[in-house]
Amino acid sequence: MPSNFDFLRTSRPEFHESATEAERTVHPSPRGACVVARYCLEQAVIWLYDHDDGLRKPLGDNLAQLLYEPSFTQNLARGLDVKVQLVHKLGNQAAHRTQKLTAADAQKSVAALHGFLYWLAKYYGDETTKLPPQVFRPELLPKPEKKGADLTPEQLAALEKKLADRDAKIEEEELLP
Repeated sequence: MPSNFDFLRTSRPEFHESATEAERTVHPSPRGACVVARYCLEQAVIWLYDHDDGLRKPLGDNLAQLLYEPSFTQNLARGLDVKVQLVHKLGNQAAHRTQKLTAADAQKSVAALHGFLYWLAKYYGDETTKLPPQVFRPELLPKPEKKGADLTPEQLAALEKKLADRDAKIEEEELLP
């Protein structure tokens, strides 16, 4: 099935898995989709700081500090600051608040993530490969056959642990000769 994030397969494959996971869970688990979108955003922002010498790392390393660092915000294309802030805000609400999040909220988060990742892939991708324009297409979001329950706090904690374990494994593999 086609995905809004197919362009990442070749341009920035390190973000493809988590981006498509967020996309897949918009309808069955809006809360989970927002958490995974925030996770993917955070990994992409950390990647940017590691690969762009023009970005100054703030004293702290939490996502909010990284997003609001002036060298980061000035580097973004017009309007992307609002998109990254939306993904951050909805991801935090999903992880730390009890208010219900809807599939529409999750779709906004995933669409905003799409815009940011397209910009990252276009301007930080392989210079020999031209990335054609990408438009977020909501009709590509998988529709569940039946409405399931959103993630419980315990399931969210397990998802966050799974994502952290995946990060640790990737970092460990990168350190191996």
